[in-house]
Amino acid sequence: MAIVIIAFIISMLGLASGSVFYKMGAERQADPKSSPALLCFFYFLIAAIGYVVAGFITNISFTATLPTLITALIGGVCFSAAAYLYILSLKSGPFTISAVLLNFSNFAPILYCLIFPGDMIGLVTLSGIILMAISVYVLTSRNKGEGETGVNKKWILYITLTFITNSIISYCIRLQEHFAVKNESVIFYVILFGSAAIISLIIFLAMGGAKIKQNSVRLLPPAIGLALTISANVFPQTILYQHSVPAAVQSPIINGGAILLAALFGRIFFKDKLSLKAWIAIIIGIVAIVLLGI
Repeated sequence: MAIVIIAFIISMLGLASGSVFYKMGAERQADPKSSPALLCFFYFLIAAIGYVVAGFITNISFTATLPTLITALIGGVCFSAAAYLYILSLKSGPFTISAVLLNFSNFAPILYCLIFPGDMIGLVTLSGIILMAISVYVLTSRNKGEGETGVNKKWILYITLTFITNSIISYCIRLQEHFAVKNESVIFYVILFGSAAIISLIIFLAMGGAKIKQNSVRLLPPAIGLALTISANVFPQTILYQHSVPAAVQSPIINGGAILLAALFGRIFFKDKLSLKAWIAIIIGIVAIVLLGI
């Protein structure tokens, strides 16, 4: 029982702390256009190397079928875009609400039935989707008269594109699981993070980053922290799976806890203040997560 509780705590911390490391990287930039791409390059490169090492340790084959290759490449393109856009979101808008919306985007595979009609949406799931939509709408709307100045149009654009691209990553993971053969998850993530690293490097060079004096060393700690959050999410999931903890239990606890931790981190580290309206929207979102997990 103790190991299960520890796994839940690590998963929640890993999910919530990812946004903190993104924010740290966003505040350590020499250039607003090229530096986010450099941070993403370091992050994806470290993550790809980590999966390669894991593959060698577990003696897993590095061959990939066509479905794995295609979904990983699409996921890599979307991951490089989502990470870059999320950094811009954190620079132009509120930390806590950005982190909450990023968390919500992970539930896009709930609409998996739109691609595969065999997966039907029930009334409970539909209720969860509606509540999630309401929560997202309220969080991205202006909060006049509650001590908030309203949202920045740039932030709305960046966080919307982040939400969409991060959602596609979740779809790619589900598609790979549906079409590919077993034991290709490691090579899938190697290709995904490797391609994302290459794309981020291309963006960095295209933005003229090589011509600007970059303090690359300052970007390494948040990049390493982001890579470590992957392990903080993957390995506890394995423990929960081994102890037969149902997904309907895992999802609300981990994602709901991560949202509350993100709000706490935002208050402690970045002095974020949420209005009553925003807190109600977050609670609605957590209820939606519970319904989507049933």
